[in-house]
Amino acid sequence: MGIPTPHSLCQQTLEKYPWLRLTGAWILPRHLGYYEGLYDSLKLAGRVTLRDRARYMTVLNAYVKREAILPRDIGGGPASVLDAMDVPDELFESLLHCDKNCHSCSICRDYYEQAIVRKGG
Repeated sequence: MGIPTPHSLCQQTLEKYPWLRLTGAWILPRHLGYYEGLYDSLKLAGRVTLRDRARYMTVLNAYVKREAILPRDIGGGPASVLDAMDVPDELFESLLHCDKNCHSCSICRDYYEQAIVRKGG
């Protein structure tokens, strides 16, 4: 009998408040321009994408070319955005400048709920 795979430490919170996935520390390829001049090199973190070389290369190429891909496609961990939703520049900009006081702000919650309705969820 093997050791069971551990669950995310935030799984219960994410089940109750799935919109919190939008507050993670990921950057989509199309949003790299916001960081222009702030770095000499970048590291592509890909715990999930590293499992599949073809997928990893697809994600890497998207970052190199700054192509628009969905958050779920970059291969983050269990707290990443798993739904097929876009993160437009306006939302990303608000996340860059917010005070991370999520329980008194509704920007992420409202956007998440609207995105789920748009996709028919």
